[in-house]
Parts: sequence; C-alpha cells; structure tokens
Amino acid sequence: PVAVVNRRWKGKTTLDLTFVREVRTLEHPSGTIALAHGPLLYALPIAHTEIEGTSYGQPSFNDVYAKPAEPVNKDWQLSKETLFELIAFEDSAPFESRALKCKLYDQRQDREVAVSLVPMGGTVLRQVSFEPAASN
Repeated sequence: PVAVVNRRWKGKTTLDLTFVREVRTLEHPSGTIALAHGPLLYALPIAHTEIEGTSYGQPSFNDVYAKPAEPVNKDWQLSKETLFELIAFEDSAPFESRALKCKLYDQRQDREVAVSLVPMGGTVLRQVSFEPAASN
C-alpha cells in the first residue's frame, strides 16, 4: 500500500503517521516458517556458554566461541494459526527491546510450550525457522 499526501505546507504543519504492523509468517521454500514484525526477523535464543579462544595481545581482542548449554532441541514446530503477543521493554538495547510471546509445539514433550522470541540480532545462538505443525 502507498499513501500520497499532495498539498502545499504552511507554517508549522504537523503530519502524524501511524504504521500498523502485524506479526507475519514467512514460508521458506524448504517449508519451514519464520516470524517477522516490521523489518525484524525473530528467533528462539539458545542458551549457551562462552569460551574464550585465541587472545591477540590487546584487551578485549580475542576469539569467543559459543557452546550450547544443553543439546539443542530441533523438534520445535510452529502453527500458522499461532497467536502472538508483542512485548516492548523500555530502556533496553534496540535488539532486546521487543519480544514475541507465543507457543511452539515441542515434539519431544508432545505439548505446547510458551516461549519468548527475540529479534535475531539480539542473540548469539538461535533458531530462526521452525517446521510447520500438523494441521488439526
């Protein structure tokens, strides 16, 4: 959709715009589903520990390796009908300021689990796409 405002502006005219964005599902050609809100792609963070690697002789200039804290669950599924709640956190870094609360189906536990997805740039290890859940 495109909006065009065609007028002569006078003095201190103010134009207020509100952009309504909904969470949308993005289907990859492989069949997996990812979630986006506006320009942000959301991901499930994977808990990890950081291991210091090679040091290059300067403070804070070294390699860091991220190792999953536990085996990674690759059995998450997402229903296209899943409901989302967008949570905004004030006074946070840009990539940590919004989270999506939703439920993913965990095949290992054979049940839905409430999770928080965060913008992809706010994670180190992450899962971005999910297998579609079987239709009811």
